Amino acid sequence: MDPKSRTCSVKVFLIISRYLCILPLKLDWGNVKIPIKWVIASATFCIISFSILLQLVPFFVACSEWYKSPDNRSTDKIIFGCYIWIFFIQRYLWQPMGFLKTKKIRSLLESMANLGLLGKESASIFSPQFYILSIGSVINACTMVTVIEKDLENVFASADFKDWKILPLNILIQVTGTSITGQIIAHWTNIHCDAAFTVFVSIFIFFHRSIRKALGQLEFHLLRDHAVNCPYCDRKTFGRPYYKEPLTRLRQLLKILRDVNEVADQFIFIFVTSSILILITAVHVLFVTLIRLSNVPAGELQGVVVKQTAAMVVIVLCVILKIVILIEVGQDIKNAGDHFTSTLSELGVVEMGNHPQFFGHSICPLIKELRQTVSLHTFEIHPSNFFSLDRKLITTTISTVVSFVIVFAQLRESERNA
Repeated sequence: MDPKSRTCSVKVFLIISRYLCILPLKLDWGNVKIPIKWVIASATFCIISFSILLQLVPFFVACSEWYKSPDNRSTDKIIFGCYIWIFFIQRYLWQPMGFLKTKKIRSLLESMANLGLLGKESASIFSPQFYILSIGSVINACTMVTVIEKDLENVFASADFKDWKILPLNILIQVTGTSITGQIIAHWTNIHCDAAFTVFVSIFIFFHRSIRKALGQLEFHLLRDHAVNCPYCDRKTFGRPYYKEPLTRLRQLLKILRDVNEVADQFIFIFVTSSILILITAVHVLFVTLIRLSNVPAGELQGVVVKQTAAMVVIVLCVILKIVILIEVGQDIKNAGDHFTSTLSELGVVEMGNHPQFFGHSICPLIKELRQTVSLHTFEIHPSNFFSLDRKLITTTISTVVSFVIVFAQLRESERNA
């Protein structure tokens, strides 16, 4: 890779993610390294984050202000408990899942560096999606800090939590003599998990944007140089780079695309499925909260319910935003593949009368081999082969959420009548 590319956006991004103890990778003059000290730091943060999850969530549900409301029925409490568990497990999974993929991400970065896709002229990792995700993560984190503050106080003050004296959080609170330290650690891990999600999704988006850009450049190259008189096949011999270079580059790009989708396969599958479950439960919780808001008299309690309602709205919107961004990534790479395939179908037809010494058929051998290579690969993203990451998933998600919310509403009404 060109030494001038040492200040590329990927290097800056990896520096930020490394100092946040999220991704222990270092890009230096085209070489991607995994410093051992940053591996230890990232692993330590993973262990701390997951331990916070195991220490808080079992007590968080019962101590939540929403859960303790007398207006909630048993159906509402069960759904709320499922929502809390799914929500927090999803958030705290991103860092360990991404951390375990560090070697594969390094391998992908090295492959892209060999193709010249990490230089200054390559796609920037600081894409519009990155800034949208970052802003959404900040809003989501601030919302969580303001909403669960009272719930964390209830957790740390509960007798059940205090009985577990061996819990590290409990020991820390006892040593410092205040629950503020426990709240700071809980909020920090929550913010850190949001940052980890933004980092790994941004890398996934960067890989796909770089591949789309490289495909576009290859497509432009073929359209410009592979004219009707077919200079590749007419004036050059097949054994020279003029023939091999486009074919080799296409195969390398398709291999990187396949490897990127394999690395992100489980990540996307778990995120989309858990996000649908979060939407199902969160919409029901929001529905119940709105009912409470309409029945609560003006006063301090109404302010609490308004805050809970606003928090649920923000959480639902953030989940939808993340799903839509990933769906658009899948749709964009699918569209790029379809466009490239369409371009190949329009190229390569040669008048046999003008080239009797080279052709026994009317299709340029180079274009024919490119078509065969593309036909053996798919540009669609199929997480665990359960669904396709395209815009059809939006309608599927909406119909699934609406169906379950209606069923939960009927269960709630049946419980009220009983």
